[in-house]
Amino acid sequence: VFTDPLLPCGQILAEHLSIPFVLIARGLPCGLDFEATQCPSPPSYVPRPFTDLTDHMNFLQRVKNMIFDIPNYFLCDSVFQPYAKLA
Repeated sequence: VFTDPLLPCGQILAEHLSIPFVLIARGLPCGLDFEATQCPSPPSYVPRPFTDLTDHMNFLQRVKNMIFDIPNYFLCDSVFQPYAKLA
């Protein structure tokens, strides 16, 4: 199953049918691409989207990057909560 990871219905369907799936996307909201590949993505080093930062940040830029990442934790939990019941 070729699927878009933004909405996890494709992965859930493939899992229930016991068939492989391929995710087609990069730079997903909520860091799902990092979570799916189990790659570390610390905000102290990895710049968040739309911040215009690079991996060479001073202290204040790292703070900005961290603050920019905080809403993701709350927003992503509420958006993907209904799909946890399906999985």
